[in-house]
Amino acid sequence: MSQSLTLRTGTFLGLEVVEPEKYTSVSGFPWTAPTLSARGVLVRTYSCHPSPPATLPTAVYWYKVDAVGTVTALVPLSPGWLSRQTPPCLNALSCDGLSALRVSVKTESD
Repeated sequence: MSQSLTLRTGTFLGLEVVEPEKYTSVSGFPWTAPTLSARGVLVRTYSCHPSPPATLPTAVYWYKVDAVGTVTALVPLSPGWLSRQTPPCLNALSCDGLSALRVSVKTESD
């Protein structure tokens, strides 16, 4: 899955990853923490507000847009989750109907 966003510097971005209900019977959360393609554009931060209650397993990763640029956040499937799947997964980017999540972020000045 891929998505593109354009944000202004100083804004906050929350990447929320939710385990699809179809896979909740599989032990472990399907995704690992995001990796960023460039440093300094998005800076990891934390929300001072708790996430709202959810009925499915969820993880939220918060970033502040700190500089003008372009960055891709890749949220790969977790190795522990991949090893439990039948049939086996091809790699950390594709597995039995699930795939890595990719978000491209372009930032602009205020």
